[in-house]
Amino acid sequence: MMQFKLFELLDNESTYNDLISLFGKQAVYKFSNSIIGITYDYGANNYVEILKKVKNFNLRQVIITSSSFLRAINYGVDKDIQINEIKFIYPILPESVIQVQDYIEMINATEGEEKKYNKNKLFKEIDWITSDECIDIKCISFDLKNEEQLYYKTELYNNGVLLVNDKTIIKNVAEFINNTL
Repeated sequence: MMQFKLFELLDNESTYNDLISLFGKQAVYKFSNSIIGITYDYGANNYVEILKKVKNFNLRQVIITSSSFLRAINYGVDKDIQINEIKFIYPILPESVIQVQDYIEMINATEGEEKKYNKNKLFKEIDWITSDECIDIKCISFDLKNEEQLYYKTELYNNGVLLVNDKTIIKNVAEFINNTL
């Protein structure tokens, strides 16, 4: 599994090259012209150490808002990407958990207008949770396929952490990030 902390480059090439010098080419991945990910683990290159090392660079942390998550879900539905789960920051009502999961299952099982209808129902439920209950989305999980048509789980968190289960889908992850953030 690969773990990335996402950052937005504010002066693209100069900062990008400095980050490669600091972390190494294998640890810095450019998802788009402005979004990069720095790999981390729980050893020497842990999450907190990365944040400390980059604090004086011309970049900022990517924070995923509920509207960004909705764009990601919308893109996933449009591209027939399997959505696995949506997690919220705080516990939500059991009925809402069931509703969200049911809508996800219906989206994944349908096509065309029915898929769009189920997506709209999911968005209404999420809107109610985030607006009326003031509970934001914490994470979305989805499956992306590689060139061999194998599916691998990917998770995107509100703090800009991205978990990718296999490096063979990194190109598809980059396309996803580039089209949603």
